[in-house]
Order: sequence, then structure tokens, then C-alpha cells
Amino acid sequence: MSNEQGNNKYSIDKISEEEKRLQEFLRERQEKTTDGGCFDFIFIGPALIFLIASMVMFVIGVYMSVSYLYNKKQCTDHVIGTVESIETSIDSSYDFDNQKRQDTTLYKPVFGYTYNGIHHVKSYSFESDTNSYNEGDEIDIYVDPDDAEHIFIPSYSVYPITGILFIVFGGLVVAVELVFILSIKGKKKKKVKHSNIENEYDPNDDYRG
Repeated sequence: MSNEQGNNKYSIDKISEEEKRLQEFLRERQEKTTDGGCFDFIFIGPALIFLIASMVMFVIGVYMSVSYLYNKKQCTDHVIGTVESIETSIDSSYDFDNQKRQDTTLYKPVFGYTYNGIHHVKSYSFESDTNSYNEGDEIDIYVDPDDAEHIFIPSYSVYPITGILFIVFGGLVVAVELVFILSIKGKKKKKVKHSNIENEYDPNDDYRG
């Protein structure tokens, strides 16, 4: 065998070995990328969903609190109203513990009041499984002087407590979730950076030493 043929065979063998090393390198990098994707799906995915739900709760709490303060400020004229009727509806749900369907009665009061000689009837979409009123009860109602249909009923408003609970709970969960997600992302970024330094492929590195 001539020297030229020997050199050609050596070059082909070297290229073949380099291709194998490159393929192995790419395969390892792909496995690491896949593992990172699974990690994101298992840990970061549910955390993001919970974060969004907590943010929605926080926004609802802010809306309820702002609405309460706005209604209290705008409705200043006091009148005595009455509970004209109690509307009821049935909410059906399945009880998995007892393996049967359960019916719950929901109550919604209808309020009546007279303002500037005109009688008004008002009801809200909010329903409760607890009936706090009886038909004919007298209640304090505050009316907006610029809009007689806009009223504020302190005894019926559930916004202050519920709104504050939503804000506090939603805000705390959002803060904890953000810290958790950022810490996980930071650790993953450091791990990937460290891995890249250790496994950086150098095509000029002679495997033959």
C-alpha cells in the first residue's frame, strides 16, 4: 500500500470517528434538552397554572373591594326599605363521597324602597345557601342621588370580608409562586451553563491524543 493510500485511509477513519463523536455529542445534548422540557412540564407547568388562578383571585378581590368603596361613597341618601320576597332556586351537584346527587336550596332576597315618591324593586344575581332575611324585614338602604337604581345595602354586602380575603390569599400565593418559579429557573440556568462548559464539543480535539 502506497503512502498516499495509507494517508487517505487514515483521513477517512478519522472523519468517521469525528462523525461518531459529533453524533454522540448531539444525542447527549438532545437528551438534556428533553429532560429539561419534562422538568418544566412537571414542575413549572402546574406552578404557572396555579399562579394564573391566584392572580385572577387577587384581581377579583381588588374589584370587589373597589366596588364596595365606590358604592358606599356614591350612595349617600338613606331610606328604609323592605324585603319584599325571597326567591329560591335549586343547585344540583353530585356528592362523590356518598355516591348520590345532592340538591342545595339557594336564596336571593328582593328589596323594595321608595325614593322621591317612586317605588323601586331591586335584586342581585348573588345567591346564597344561607337565608339571612325574612319577607317583610325592614333594612337600611342608601341611594345614589344621581341614580335611584344604584343603591348600597350594608347588611347585604359581602364584599368587604370576601374581597379582603381574596386579596390577601391571592397576593400571598402569587408572591410564593413567583419566588418558586424564579428559583427553579435560576437553578436550571446555572445547571445548563455548568453542563455546557463541561461538555462543550471541540472539533479540533484529537481523540487520538
